[in-house]
Amino acid sequence: MEGRGNYGRHGAGDGVEVNRGGGPNVPVPVVLMDNPPAKSHLHVPPNPSQTDLTFLSCNTPDANQDGSTAGQKRPAPDSCEPRMPKNQKSSFTISSTPYQNSDLDSDIKSLNPSDGSAAHSNTIELLANFFKVQCSSEATILQFDIDINPTKLPKDRDLRRSIFKKVVEKLGDELFYNRRANRIFGGIGEVNGDGQIFKVDTPDLDGTEESYEFHIKKKAMPNHSEIDDLLDRGNLLNIHARSFQQSLKCTEQGLALCMDHTVLPLKEPLSVIDFLKQKVEGFSASIEKGNFKELDVLVRQQVELKLKDLKVKVTHRKTSERFTIKGLTDKITSNITVDRWDKSTGQSTKIGLDDYFKDRYRHIIQYLHLPCLDLGNRNFVPMELCELAEVHMNRKAKSKLDEYSTAKPSARKEKIYELVQSGSRGRAALEKLGLTVEANMMKIDGHIIDLPALKVGGGQKVGEVQTKAGGPRLKKGMDVVDGVPVKNWALVVFTSSALDVLTNEDNENKYVTGLQSGFNELGMNLKKPSLKQTFDVQELSDVSRVEDMLKKVVIAAGPELDFVICVMPEKHEGYRYIKWVSEMKIGVITQCCLAAGAEKSEKCRFFRNLALKINAKLGGTNVELDNHLLGFEEEDSIMLIGASVSHSEAQNKCSSSIAAVAANIDPSMARYAARVRPQARRTEKILEFGEMVNELVKAYESKNKAKPKKIIIFRQGVSESQIDMVLKEELPNMKSAISDGGKYSPSITLIVVVKRHRTRLFIDSDNNENVPKGTVVDSQIVPPSPNKWNFYLCSHRSFSGTVKPTYYRVLYDENKLTPKKIQELVYKICFTCARSIYSVSLVPPLYYAGLAASRGQAFREALPDEVNQGAQSRYTLESKLKDAMFFV
Repeated sequence: MEGRGNYGRHGAGDGVEVNRGGGPNVPVPVVLMDNPPAKSHLHVPPNPSQTDLTFLSCNTPDANQDGSTAGQKRPAPDSCEPRMPKNQKSSFTISSTPYQNSDLDSDIKSLNPSDGSAAHSNTIELLANFFKVQCSSEATILQFDIDINPTKLPKDRDLRRSIFKKVVEKLGDELFYNRRANRIFGGIGEVNGDGQIFKVDTPDLDGTEESYEFHIKKKAMPNHSEIDDLLDRGNLLNIHARSFQQSLKCTEQGLALCMDHTVLPLKEPLSVIDFLKQKVEGFSASIEKGNFKELDVLVRQQVELKLKDLKVKVTHRKTSERFTIKGLTDKITSNITVDRWDKSTGQSTKIGLDDYFKDRYRHIIQYLHLPCLDLGNRNFVPMELCELAEVHMNRKAKSKLDEYSTAKPSARKEKIYELVQSGSRGRAALEKLGLTVEANMMKIDGHIIDLPALKVGGGQKVGEVQTKAGGPRLKKGMDVVDGVPVKNWALVVFTSSALDVLTNEDNENKYVTGLQSGFNELGMNLKKPSLKQTFDVQELSDVSRVEDMLKKVVIAAGPELDFVICVMPEKHEGYRYIKWVSEMKIGVITQCCLAAGAEKSEKCRFFRNLALKINAKLGGTNVELDNHLLGFEEEDSIMLIGASVSHSEAQNKCSSSIAAVAANIDPSMARYAARVRPQARRTEKILEFGEMVNELVKAYESKNKAKPKKIIIFRQGVSESQIDMVLKEELPNMKSAISDGGKYSPSITLIVVVKRHRTRLFIDSDNNENVPKGTVVDSQIVPPSPNKWNFYLCSHRSFSGTVKPTYYRVLYDENKLTPKKIQELVYKICFTCARSIYSVSLVPPLYYAGLAASRGQAFREALPDEVNQGAQSRYTLESKLKDAMFFV
């Protein structure tokens, strides 16, 4: 039942665009209870007259019981989905009968029953941002369906919302409604609209008035799947704010409302002209009144660099479409002509672009001396008629946003309480529905997993001491386990006249000495580069120029070139060209970085992190577990697999999705390889999952002379309705692909991992600290289950803001793992990430799969259009890099 939000960089998953429950922001009240009744489980009877109870199931692997399929609306991965048989009436009922196994439980192999939480030595009292929802056994909910004529509503989201808001205003204020299903819900006596027909007038995007006729029809009481949808899409709390996210969840203690505070940047329109004034030095001088002049070559280069690939909206006509800037026109606006069709003569004539906009849109172009924006397909639009479609903030605004979004635990907890308390004004509607929400967060029990012992260079062992600061695992004086000696490397610096950071010998030497110090800190030596070369940043603007440049660098640097450092003045589209050419055509390791890193106060950490990444790419090992058996027998060999799919943005109707699978190819689980495949757009199923895993199993075998006996798969990005697809399509496909004609059959465990959720954990005290690293919660707030196969884990230290746990859900297990063993296994491997000196929030196999998928996106964007034709075309790495950690 959890709605989907858009997640950005702020607050480790806080929505940059807030999800307000999925529907329009219509006030719906909440009832707060000072003395809540005893806890109980929520159940749904198939019929009010029957005594047998149908239990709420949070696990529905098959097609939804209401007849919907995986292609239709689905909840988020960690949500629960109460369902009832189609066309049966329902009401809420409270029962204390224990939870029964769902269909999914029967699909899990060799599960070990568990009484209570996994037995870890340390316990901790916590609060979760869950608020219990109590349901009256006498609650009655009425459903009203709406027929709309014309049936096709405006495409603009705000217009659709305004239409439904007017409908609700006519019927009554205290209502829930589902805009997508054209349904309204309310208690008895609230809606008097049965049989009504009325009209709503609203302006369309082109300014014309459109009239919509609504037919209101009273239906029987909704089935429970519809109530589920109502609670999901209604604004359950009467909150007049845009800074919250909510979802309704099934837990072991019953139904609960998960409420979280979030932050979003409020977008103000910014024209392309104003954007360039802020970002490009010398641009303002060219548009001063009375001093109009064409852009000089250097300023034009910077303008094109700043604008290319940005999303813009046009202002000369009403449309919600967003366009991608492909570049600038060669000619200035006053010299561009277009063809205009004359209906009277049946012929086309040439007309100046400025005259075209004057005649067609009644707009007089002001900056005729500037080039137009090329928006693709010969769509040339003057700069002054475009505004940015994305939020672009200056440093001060970014700093302020970071301050708000990274609230400390006590501040975030207080804000959540304020949001819940703000709903107290509207008790009436929820009382009629028989629903009440408690005022206090749920108190839960957590456990702290012991820290693992780690192995570093020189035979040292590190048993990390958990301090208040949560110190790093690789401390000063500790060497990497296996540092690869570097014999030959090259430094390539890209410079820009406007952003001239590394142009002289002194600065280049400072960069070299900084990198050498980073290597020395980790116990490795780095000689001076055999080649130092400087290029203009414009060399990165075309893939063929990048290829010629890198080939020259490789030849000039001499034989056995280990890697090339590419220093860029700022983020540039040429990054994707460098990676495609170096990894798919030439076969040389490249490490790209920004020049500003050498100037930062934390430059020692910057160079050390570069050294970690380079060593991993070259085949070295930075850190590994002292005991890599992870609770298995000594003769067992283990392969950890991470699988993920990366999609292009929703507005992109052409680009394929990228599937990536990463797996360790050594017994110590420190060295990984990855396989990347493009596939049909927005397809979540990994179409070639079996073939990709089979290639990785063969890579493991070639390096270790044996195949792994145990395989543990971590799958990310799976929603509730896609679990059946993973269990019954991806998993059998993988088993069949690796079986080698029935000769190979490893035992397999499959775990779904969820990062995009709203659960937050707080220490149950007045201090302002985050929950300790290693905190695990496997009861009370997890979906009800006879086995403890769902758990939240905080495996990392939060440097700012409130730590966000990762949710793990075991779907399939042939390894007969206990809950404690699974939790310890996941926590321990989070300390082995090659590009961090700290434990990370996500298991490394998935971390690497995400990086490999991102690299696949870069490959796709760098490939010529004709190469990208067909979603099943493959990205084949150069043979020397096929099993390297090129993606870190």
